Amino acid sequence: MGGDIDFCSESVKKGVAYLEKTLAKEDHIIGAENGLEFYVLSKINSPFLSNFYKSVNEETFWIGKVNESEREKELDELEFIYMHDNPLGLWYLLELGLKDNEVILGIIEKIKNNQTIQGDLPLNDYGTAGHLMSLVCLEPKSEHTKNAATYIVQNWQNYKSEYPSEYLGVALSVLALSELNFNLYRETIQKMAIYLKEKIAEMGFVQSHKEKNKPDYNSISSTSLIIIALSRVIPKDDDVLKKAMEWLKSIQRKNGSWDLNGTGSLWATADAVWALISMGEGPKISLEEITWNEKLRQQKTKDSLPYFVHTSPLYNKSSVREIMISIKEMMPRAKKMIRISSLYLDVLYEDLIELSNQKPELQIRIITRPPKDIRGLREKIAKNVLSILSISTKGNLRINELMHSRMLIIDDEEILISTADLTRDQLYDEFNAGIYTKNKQCVKKSIEFFDNVWNNSEKLPD
Repeated sequence: MGGDIDFCSESVKKGVAYLEKTLAKEDHIIGAENGLEFYVLSKINSPFLSNFYKSVNEETFWIGKVNESEREKELDELEFIYMHDNPLGLWYLLELGLKDNEVILGIIEKIKNNQTIQGDLPLNDYGTAGHLMSLVCLEPKSEHTKNAATYIVQNWQNYKSEYPSEYLGVALSVLALSELNFNLYRETIQKMAIYLKEKIAEMGFVQSHKEKNKPDYNSISSTSLIIIALSRVIPKDDDVLKKAMEWLKSIQRKNGSWDLNGTGSLWATADAVWALISMGEGPKISLEEITWNEKLRQQKTKDSLPYFVHTSPLYNKSSVREIMISIKEMMPRAKKMIRISSLYLDVLYEDLIELSNQKPELQIRIITRPPKDIRGLREKIAKNVLSILSISTKGNLRINELMHSRMLIIDDEEILISTADLTRDQLYDEFNAGIYTKNKQCVKKSIEFFDNVWNNSEKLPD
């Protein structure tokens, strides 16, 4: 045992001992499917991890013991498992350091190729979140990752279900958005946490499974992952978490395992041990808690730094629409005011109208060029948009012939400055670039600039 295990609770010690003993059996082939177990063992610095890293370079790690003729079939089945049945399986392996593995990278490419225009990764029953975890670990700033995160923010309520096993979609969404940027997605994460808390109390599935006396993997896994997700959002002494923990510990078998239809299960045991460690029953302070606090610190540091965004119709053999994605992510976060300056507008006006309807207290101020300056194929649309926005913003659309800046300012928190107008051409079909920042001084100066132009602009004539 590693030194950290000495400071763990008895339940964790027994669970870890069961994992190590089972994985050490002569007839057990250590393989990719054991990513969860070894990820959990890494939390307590188990010396048994060396067996995992030794096995990675063995052919049996990926396909087990098979004949030459069956090898291709086995690899196809492996891809199916990680794309459909076990989306978190890739994340465990990536967290264990296998970020350059060709098999993993090949599977993730196929997952990305199946992403919809809306951002969904529809290859499994757990929603986009399972695969988003892997993308966050491997390429946190990619367009695929941002699109998937936006999809979750807009659609997470579709993952709700009366069945405990399907709460996983919401729990995984909490974990995925937390891994990506907790502060950025805090509002959505907190809404999901409230939902999970309410459902545990309302459905009482923990108690109902206890009464059955034969909890299956789904109930153990669901409870464990909900505990892990909620432990990142609400206090660990919350009554809901305490009751879930009591139930989880009450069904641990004498040999340290958790059940799968009455027998010990590696997966169920690993999930349960992970949950206990997340709640502070691991090393004191738990490695899980240290890791999470460090991740939050890194996210906060990154948030304070500006970063480059661009629109490129062709970039590394694909198209990039980071400016559009950033705008669509920023606008829903507004609480008091959205300030927009753009020479022309013919897209995203529907998003602004919807926001105005959803948040009556939200002010939307827009500065743009006069209608007479609008030219091009979408001229009629653009002129109609100005009239529509003037009405929906209650007259808060002003025109200025000298306007030449393109900015989006959300409250006094964040700003995007770019070369792109809010038009289809410039957000999709042209090369444009910009800078996003939450730097307080930059945002303050930008607001001062905007407000000065606003005060020197005219209302749209009737």
